[in-house]
Amino acid sequence: MRHRRDRLPSLEGMRQTFKQDVFDYLAKPFSVVELRRCLAQAAEAFNLGRRPQDRLRSSLGKQVRLARTERGWTLRDLSEACASASASSVPSNAAPTFPASNRS
Repeated sequence: MRHRRDRLPSLEGMRQTFKQDVFDYLAKPFSVVELRRCLAQAAEAFNLGRRPQDRLRSSLGKQVRLARTERGWTLRDLSEACASASASSVPSNAAPTFPASNRS
């Protein structure tokens, strides 16, 4: 015979459900340490408390990583393409042309 308590969701199950729509869930009573941990994670996730130039650097870094991954470039490929573009007589407002990856 099942007890009514068996049908109630677990605390971990509720946390997983809430995390789909909210940042985190703190069960009451929660400690100051748990609250600080949650707030620190939220600040990091949403880039709160950072200087605008740090947020820009982080955003550009993510875009470069995604572009490198999509194209299969190594850091060496990217570095060589940028070095050759800056060494040539390309106007400063022209975008560098990156090599196609020769990796399989």
